[in-house]
Amino acid sequence: MSQSTNAQLMLWAFQAGEESAVRSLYRQYSGLVMSVAMRVLNDRGLAEEATQHTFVQAWRNASSFDPERDVAPWLVTVARRAAIDIQRREARRPSTALDDADQ
Repeated sequence: MSQSTNAQLMLWAFQAGEESAVRSLYRQYSGLVMSVAMRVLNDRGLAEEATQHTFVQAWRNASSFDPERDVAPWLVTVARRAAIDIQRREARRPSTALDDADQ
């Protein structure tokens, strides 16, 4: 079986919501997703949160994914939206300087 056939089978399994396919997808694309999140958030901890959220969302919405298409652009879009949501959440949090917190 060729590598492209294996990849296609993995995408069909992902679309069906199989856990092993989601893990495989994570191993293959987590670096890409993390780099997208880092570009938006510029904070490693928040980017890791966005990466985790991306793959949870991908798994939840796997049935809407078309396995005939490339998965990378779809994951990048999910990652970018997750990172923007986190960025907005963080912007709404009140920030207090540590020096001001004691007063």
